[in-house]
Amino acid sequence: MPTVLEEFEPIFGEPKVEWTGSSSGSGQSSGFLFYVHSLDSSHLRIYVSDFRDTTWESVRSVLQLEDMRDSVGIGGSWSDFIHYLLASIKSEDVKLLLEAMPNSSDTKSAKLVAQKSKGMPRISFSLTKLTGSAATDAMANLSLELFKAYKGLQSLFMQDFGSGDIAQNVIVEEFQIWCCRFISTSALQASCIVWVFRGLLVRLML
Repeated sequence: MPTVLEEFEPIFGEPKVEWTGSSSGSGQSSGFLFYVHSLDSSHLRIYVSDFRDTTWESVRSVLQLEDMRDSVGIGGSWSDFIHYLLASIKSEDVKLLLEAMPNSSDTKSAKLVAQKSKGMPRISFSLTKLTGSAATDAMANLSLELFKAYKGLQSLFMQDFGSGDIAQNVIVEEFQIWCCRFISTSALQASCIVWVFRGLLVRLML
């Protein structure tokens, strides 16, 4: 278990989207992916994107995370807090809370909220919306890291099943086709991305 941020392994997930506000997300994308990783030993970064027109970011320093630990009320050592943070982000109870602008389809604010289990303290990250080249760079970063995760998974998958299993090879080739499209296509539909990601999760759970 990492005790410093630079030891973080990238974490990918699909949050449950909840809307508030008068528009309640009408006409908005319902499929988002998040990516949590360390920028360096002192900063944690989160990307959340629908790979269409909405991408969010949150960057937290070690000092900000320590303040979060105090405000959330996670006792114990720094390592205990990091352990809880990881467990919360990897749990099935990760939500993207979006507040709609009054009488508009635009988003006023966004938060990524994670909870290890019911009754446990919630970890919350306020998100900043990215635009222009910053949003494009974030989506490219997320895409490449997801592809790296796929390649690592593919390697483990082939070690477990061997290259002689035709059925398993077909699955691997299918994933490779989708992921190559994922990287090379600038305007890939979000549904394809979520399909690939869900497939990765299924394989990781084997």
